[in-house]
Amino acid sequence: MQAISRNLKKIIQSVGHAIHGIVAAYRHDQSFVLEINWGLPVYLVVGWFFLPMTSWEALLFVGSYFNILRTELLNTSIEFALDHLHPEIHHNIKRAKDTASGAVLIAFIMAIIVVVILALRRQGVIE
Repeated sequence: MQAISRNLKKIIQSVGHAIHGIVAAYRHDQSFVLEINWGLPVYLVVGWFFLPMTSWEALLFVGSYFNILRTELLNTSIEFALDHLHPEIHHNIKRAKDTASGAVLIAFIMAIIVVVILALRRQGVIE
């Protein structure tokens, strides 16, 4: 019973740390702020045009947005760490940051593909 209590406490602490990280990204990273303040409303409006969605369509649609957020959080954490460890401009630091930004771009491309496929399905072009 003591192990369960200890594990539950650890899980609660981990969730707290995760929430703190999301709040920190929102407070200190302009890209993450844009993803929430502009990306979410735009994505919701786009999603409204595809209603009703099957459960699989909704899963892919919502998942593609959360994939953007998740990738942006990882990019932000990399940038925070690299800026702290090596504040000077260095070509390898720039390369690491650019690579992490590339991951965000790929997440965006995935979201665009999901939207295009949903639009093509609604038009009856694909099944």
